[in-house]
Amino acid sequence: MKRVQRRLTSPLTLLLLATAVIGAPGCAKKLTTPDAGLIAGSFPPGVRDSLDRTPSNLTVWPDTPLPVYDANSGLLLYTAYRSQAGAYVGEITDYTGATGYQMFRREGNQAFSMFQDFALTPTRRWADHDYYGTANGTLVLPPAQLYEFADPVPPAVADPAYVGRALIAGLTGAAYPLTNLGVLTPGVPIDSMAYTGSSSPPDSLVGLTWQAVPGAVGYWVHVYQKRSDIRDGSEVVVTALPAAIATGKVRDFFIGYFPASVTSYKVGSPVPTGARVLVYRILAGQSAVFIRVSAVDATGRMIATTLGPDSDTDATHQNIGGQDVSIRYSINARRVTPQRPLPPPIAAP
Repeated sequence: MKRVQRRLTSPLTLLLLATAVIGAPGCAKKLTTPDAGLIAGSFPPGVRDSLDRTPSNLTVWPDTPLPVYDANSGLLLYTAYRSQAGAYVGEITDYTGATGYQMFRREGNQAFSMFQDFALTPTRRWADHDYYGTANGTLVLPPAQLYEFADPVPPAVADPAYVGRALIAGLTGAAYPLTNLGVLTPGVPIDSMAYTGSSSPPDSLVGLTWQAVPGAVGYWVHVYQKRSDIRDGSEVVVTALPAAIATGKVRDFFIGYFPASVTSYKVGSPVPTGARVLVYRILAGQSAVFIRVSAVDATGRMIATTLGPDSDTDATHQNIGGQDVSIRYSINARRVTPQRPLPPPIAAP
């Protein structure tokens, strides 16, 4: 079996009214601060913002298998990967407006070198502004975008690590932005974590809650649906593969990042200090969405997500060997259906 490869709406206006807006896209801090802790000898030269609202956020994890079963017999049909067994994969959430990214990895001699002969291009560009919470109010920043990468055959080193350097207008070099350093621990899998919110919240302003994970410095929360242009189950499987932000043919309703001190958030509320909202769109009542939560540690590694027993399953059809087969798989998320609020009671005449 072939492996799987890889307007601002009114509620957010309420968010901004509840929180002072102290920034604008043109006021973003210039990237002029070299990070001496990263640019030490063998590290690729570049520039990194020293603020908490880092210009790029690199998350890395081991390529984690997704078993796909025959929905009727329960037999395993195949195991899907984003790349292949033993690979490392990652996502860059970019806030610089980059046109591409060069990817570097740590080699056996501890030096970093490019491991791809091409630059990454964005797989998603969001039209929404990016909102970052500070102690003094909410900064309104330019839209973010998503990059994805895979390293199918990483070098056998004790501390595998990756870093990206932005291309802007096709140019890059020592004066261009770097991502954080993403470090993996060989042989350590992703843990499962629970989404603890209601599966049928009373309205579209969903109260998102999740399990605290030891060692996490933050959590990615993604609320999404499968897109209507999916034509085969193989495309659905891509959306279910473990990732901080689900990829493939998905329709985004909410994407947010929250610091470790935050384990709940009601959609439409002010952005907590240290958190950011990349996407926010109105949810429709009685329409199911998937909610995925992922924990990231200080090294940029995704250490847990809504896997296995903490995930719901889904079923669809896939063409396998020329036959239409009913398949079942874990969505690595929870299925949630917001309800429509009941109308007010009619007063007696």
